[in-house]
Amino acid sequence: MSHVSEFGGYQRLASLGKGSMGQVYAAQHLETGERAVIKVLSDTLVEPHQVERFKREIRAALQLDHPGLIQSYTAGQDENGSWYYVMEFIEGNTVKTELLRGPMSEDWALEILRQVAEALDYAWGFNLIHRDIKPENIMITGDQQVKLCDMGLAKSLDTQNDLTASGTVLGTPQYMSPEQARGEDLDFRSDIYSLGVTLYRMVTGFSPFEGKDPLSVITALLSQDPTPPRDHNPKLSDGVCYLIAQMMNRNPNGRYNSYRALQEDINRAKVERPTMAEESGRVRILSQTEARDARYRFSHVPNDQDYLFGKIALRNKLANQRDLEQMLNLQEEAAHHGAMITLADVMLAEGLLSPQAAAKICEARCQYEQERARDLFLKSALDNQFVTAEQVAECHALGESQGRGPVPTMIERGYVTPKQRRVIRCNQQMIRRQEEDRLFIQVAVANNFVSPNQAQRCQVIQGNGVVMGTYRDLGGIMVERELMKHLHKTVILRAIRRHQLTGRPISVLIAGQRIQLGQSDSSMVNPNI
Repeated sequence: MSHVSEFGGYQRLASLGKGSMGQVYAAQHLETGERAVIKVLSDTLVEPHQVERFKREIRAALQLDHPGLIQSYTAGQDENGSWYYVMEFIEGNTVKTELLRGPMSEDWALEILRQVAEALDYAWGFNLIHRDIKPENIMITGDQQVKLCDMGLAKSLDTQNDLTASGTVLGTPQYMSPEQARGEDLDFRSDIYSLGVTLYRMVTGFSPFEGKDPLSVITALLSQDPTPPRDHNPKLSDGVCYLIAQMMNRNPNGRYNSYRALQEDINRAKVERPTMAEESGRVRILSQTEARDARYRFSHVPNDQDYLFGKIALRNKLANQRDLEQMLNLQEEAAHHGAMITLADVMLAEGLLSPQAAAKICEARCQYEQERARDLFLKSALDNQFVTAEQVAECHALGESQGRGPVPTMIERGYVTPKQRRVIRCNQQMIRRQEEDRLFIQVAVANNFVSPNQAQRCQVIQGNGVVMGTYRDLGGIMVERELMKHLHKTVILRAIRRHQLTGRPISVLIAGQRIQLGQSDSSMVNPNI
C-alpha cells in the first residue's frame, strides 16, 4: 500500500455519507471514467489503535473476493497521510431504504438472507466475522444482487491483538448479539444472531428490542425475550419463525453451528418444508399456529335471545345445566343441517318446558331487554353529557303521564340528536358485550389463538371505534385484522356462552371442538374457510 496523491488513480467527488470509521465519497477513475467509492479514515480517528483498526478493515476488504461482498480495488495514504481504500460503486438501495415501504415478502427476505449467509460463510473461510450486520449494511442492486457492505468492524480471529479496550462494545445495539453486548469473545455465531435480527426486521418492519437509548436496548436484549414476530405479522410461516428463533437464540450453542446448516433451513423455509430447527424439538416458537391451524368441528353459537332464554330458565329452576347442554347439542345438530331453531322451540319439542313456562320466560326476557336498553340509554346520555339530570327527570314525568318511557319523549323533544343516538347505541352495545369481550380476550390468549400484545392492540382499536361512535366486538376485530379466522371466533364464543349455560370449563369446550390428527368427523370444518 504505497503513498499516492490521487487515491490510486481515482478522483474524489461528492460525499456520500459516513461509514463506521470514515467518510465515504463518490469517485471516478481518472483514465477510464469508471465509477467507484472511496472511504477515507476520519481525521478525528488519530489514535494508533484506531488507525490500525482501519488498516485491518483495508486488509480484510482487499483479501475478500465474492459476489456478495463489495469488491475493493486499491488502498493507500493520500497526500495528507490519511488512509483510504477504493471499492466498487454499487447502484441500488439498502435494505433499510427498502423497508421504508413496509415489511418484505417472506420469499424476498429469505432470498436476501440466503445471499448474505453465503457471503458471510465465504468471509468465515478467512476467519473473519463482520460484527455490524444490519439493514443499512446490506445493499440490493438493480438486478437483485445482494451485497454486504462495511467491513469496518470486521475482525479476524487469527489476530492476537483485539484492538478493543476491555469492556468496549462495538456494533449497533438493536442488532448486537448478547455476547457482543457483554463485550465477550465472538465467533461467526454472533453474526448469525445479527442476521436473525435483520430477518426479523425485514419480515415484520419492527426491531425485536426497542428502547429510548442504546443502553435501554442493550438491557432489553440481555434480559428479555424478543416480541414474537407473529405479533407484528400474523401471516408469517412456521419456517420463518423457526429460523428467527434459532438464529436469535441467546445461547450461541443454541444457534446454527454452521452457515451451511443455516442455508439448508433457509432453503427448506422457501419451499415450506419443516426446518431442522423445528424437527430438532429444541426450538420453540411463540406462535398461535397450533391453535389457529387445527381443524375444528362445526360450531353453533347460541344467539343473544337463546342465551338470555337459557339464563332465565336456569335462574327460575325450569331447567338445569345438564338439560341445557342436551338442548344446545340438539340445536347445534339442527343448525349443522341448516335448520335455525330457537332454544325455546327445542325445549318445547323435547317436553322440557310447557308452553305456559316458555311464554313466561319469553315475557321475562322481553321485559329485561327493554329495561336494560332503557337504563343503558339513559346512562350513556348522561355520561356523555348529551342531556342533564333535569331533562331526564322531565322526560320521566312526561312519559309517565303519557303511559310510556322517558326515551321516546327525550327524542321527540330534541334533547338527543341522531348523531348522539348513534354514540349511545354504540355505548349500549359495548356495555352489553363488556363482560363477554373480557372473557373473549382471556380465552383467545390462554388458548394461543392470539398473543397478549395482539389482544391489547385490538382493545385499543375497539376503544378508538367507540370514541368515533362505532362498536365492533373484539372477535370481529381479530378476524378483520387476520389474527384469527371466523371459525376460531365462533369456537371461542360457543365455548364462552356454553360455559355460562352449562358450567363446563371453557378449555374443555374448545378442546372438544378440535379434531385430533388422524381423527375424522362428519361435522369437521376446514379452518381456512
